[in-house]
Amino acid sequence: MSTATPPASLRGAHTHHHLRGGHGRLGRRLLLHFVIALALVIGLGALGAIVAKPSEHLCKPYQPCGPARVVRPLVNETVWRSARFGYTLEYPANEAGIAQQGSAGLVLQSHLPDGNTGTILIHGFAGASPAQAIHDQLSTLTGVTQLATDTLPADQLLGGGVGYRAGAGQVFTGYLAAPQGVGNQVSLATQAATSGGVTISVTVAGVSSDAGPSSFLYQLGDQIVNSIRWPGRP
Repeated sequence: MSTATPPASLRGAHTHHHLRGGHGRLGRRLLLHFVIALALVIGLGALGAIVAKPSEHLCKPYQPCGPARVVRPLVNETVWRSARFGYTLEYPANEAGIAQQGSAGLVLQSHLPDGNTGTILIHGFAGASPAQAIHDQLSTLTGVTQLATDTLPADQLLGGGVGYRAGAGQVFTGYLAAPQGVGNQVSLATQAATSGGVTISVTVAGVSSDAGPSSFLYQLGDQIVNSIRWPGRP
């Protein structure tokens, strides 16, 4: 595409030099203002970070801030089946192991990060109500004394149930039996439900410092409770 030749007044050397010099001075002023503004923003940002969080280091470039996320590796669940009642459950073998088992149920134990051991008891009953199954399961516990109902609101279960079947649930406290009196305080959360004439009760027990709604032990118990499949159901 052709363009018209500009008039001679616009092709003069003096005029051309004036336009180029004007743009140069304007560009230098803009660059200077930009550098000052950028330095001010960076300085205030760094100062704010230091004042707000004096105990933290600034993040390294292109690296995320804060503590590293802990990602649990994928694990294969181990399936256990009751020979008497036909229900099944799954548990992560890298986090819990079978301490005892029979045709109606089993006892799982988990080694907790602080060195203590948590216990999960699962048992099936025929013709028992959820409340009766909880009572019968707790009556077989050994090594725990002064068992009493836990009345603290923060410790209560949101709802009792097993294998996605609504039922009953309670929380208790007690003490480990010791040769010279009593040992550490323990907490127990137990729940039971009935389906097709079979009642399953699950009790999670551990030292009170390892128990509670947000504890690893209770979360492991919830995982196992939700994995239970009733007899005759997929």
